[in-house]
Amino acid sequence: MKQSKLILISVILIILQSCGESTTDGGTAVIDPIPANSDAQYSSDLPYQLNVFYFIPKDLRALPQYQERISSILLNAKQFIKKNMTEKGYANSSMGLLVDKNNLVKINVINGKLNNKDYNYNDDKAADRIKAEIETFYAQNANSKRSEHVLVLLPSEYGSNNEPIASGPFYGIGTYCYAIDYPDMDQKYLGTSGRLGELATKWIGGLVHELGHGLNINHDKSTVSDQIKYGESLMAAGNYTYEKEPTHVTKASCSVLNTSQIFQKNKIDDMYGEATLVLSNLKGSYSNGNILFTGDYKTNKAVNEIDLFLDPEGDDDYNQVGFVTSPNNSSFEFKVPISELEVKKGKYELNITFLFKNGFKNEEFKIPFQFKNGIPDLNYKN
Repeated sequence: MKQSKLILISVILIILQSCGESTTDGGTAVIDPIPANSDAQYSSDLPYQLNVFYFIPKDLRALPQYQERISSILLNAKQFIKKNMTEKGYANSSMGLLVDKNNLVKINVINGKLNNKDYNYNDDKAADRIKAEIETFYAQNANSKRSEHVLVLLPSEYGSNNEPIASGPFYGIGTYCYAIDYPDMDQKYLGTSGRLGELATKWIGGLVHELGHGLNINHDKSTVSDQIKYGESLMAAGNYTYEKEPTHVTKASCSVLNTSQIFQKNKIDDMYGEATLVLSNLKGSYSNGNILFTGDYKTNKAVNEIDLFLDPEGDDDYNQVGFVTSPNNSSFEFKVPISELEVKKGKYELNITFLFKNGFKNEEFKIPFQFKNGIPDLNYKN
């Protein structure tokens, strides 16, 4: 989400109740990180939790009541995801968060070493710089690292057009995701009319979308029937419909979340440990309105589920549609009704994603095919 030209902001000292004591550095607000031992006031019923960081560039300030506002947004997102996972067959699956008795989420504060321009969205190294400072924080506060998954929020003031100046990273990459905070970013505005409601849908919806990436999900579109039943996929254009119009997490995305670290109910010794995988006997055919796809595999780790994504040419992967199956010993089978695909013409790519019980995800197998006269032409050769 690229925004208007960066406007440097003069900053004042603000002391927030949720943070430690503040000091000043050249007139800029500097907030002491929450001490590592403050984890004692936060709890979770899961062994892994999302790491949340409020990252303040040297020339910016922490925005008022950021912990209260962000906590409300994340707790709502947690319930949204849990509801969707239950609907898609993954009951009692929930996202790990550290929360205190006042329903405040643990947020680590980092005062950036550099100015806002050095963490600019258009700078390919911006996310790396932020990540390096977070890794330094972990080195000094080892107990604060609760999983591999990290959400980073940067404060953003309003520009001359009353839009947040979101100059920092706003995307998910690996197990890290980046978003913004702005003065009126508040759960209470979601679904309301007017400027603040529009901003909430765009930026809070965007935050939850990028969080999905940080929890291992790729883009994916609703099947035709799910679009009617549940609405827009969060990981397609759902960042513009979240809490405003019907929006959901697809079955394929839920299958990925089900093996994500912060959804686990028990510790896993080799979390995300890489697995070997060899596919064989891949066969694709079309019959009676269904794409039939089968294969065998060999691996050294337990497979939980297998996703099949059908991705039409164009629009990157935003319009790929996913389907889920369970392995049968060392074989798998998909039966995909083409009636569930909105696009029935042109070139496609078939993507096979193996989801292992330890959270490792193998998605390296991609096979081209195409539709001819509304019929899929699948010619697979081993």
